[in-house]
Amino acid sequence: MLTEAEYAVLYEALQTKNLTLLNTPAQYAHCHYLPNCYAEIEAFTPKSIWMSKREAWDLDEIVAEVQAFGPKAAIVKDYVKSRKHEWHEACFIPSTNDADAVRRVVSNFIERQGDDLQGGLIFREFIPLLPAGTHPRSGMPLTQEWRSLVQDGKVIEAAPYWDVQCYCESPPMQKCEAVLANVKSRFFSCDVAQAADGNWWIIELGDAQVAGLPPTTKPEAFFWQVTERVSHE
Repeated sequence: MLTEAEYAVLYEALQTKNLTLLNTPAQYAHCHYLPNCYAEIEAFTPKSIWMSKREAWDLDEIVAEVQAFGPKAAIVKDYVKSRKHEWHEACFIPSTNDADAVRRVVSNFIERQGDDLQGGLIFREFIPLLPAGTHPRSGMPLTQEWRSLVQDGKVIEAAPYWDVQCYCESPPMQKCEAVLANVKSRFFSCDVAQAADGNWWIIELGDAQVAGLPPTTKPEAFFWQVTERVSHE
């Protein structure tokens, strides 16, 4: 995944060769960094707060900031990625009122991300989602998450995020399009999942040019579809 600055360099270099990426640098950054697109999806995504990157992190300040969640569980990530495969050590905070747990998980995350930490820290309220087992290698809890790919406001692909057999229900992507139409990107990914109470949540947006395709998606057929849509402009 490219940083915003790296993407801008690539975009300009390709322009000199009469090649134009689907997303401008501003559109790339809009979905690549959660704080940039949070306003567009705020009512449909877990509550989130963030702190911009700094030279030294004050864990006491972080403990105070996450009190905004009350006694709820949360996850920590940077502006782009989490360490979800280190679920208990560097991702999941069982209660944001537990100062020791906050310090332990956050310090592990910061240390393990190292120079790869992008943008800053984000804390997101943990929503219990329909389960789909555990990851066979990391033991991370899996949920019935779907990855959709959106081009010019239309969902052109939606498939299970995980290669497991226990998915119960397809997401209402046509309803989602009304929300996703406000996202300032031509081509992006949108991960959605159903909570235990039946509500659907937007888990994450991302730039589709750097997003992994769902395991059941045929890459050649998918990218031909993208190309066909562009060729008819």
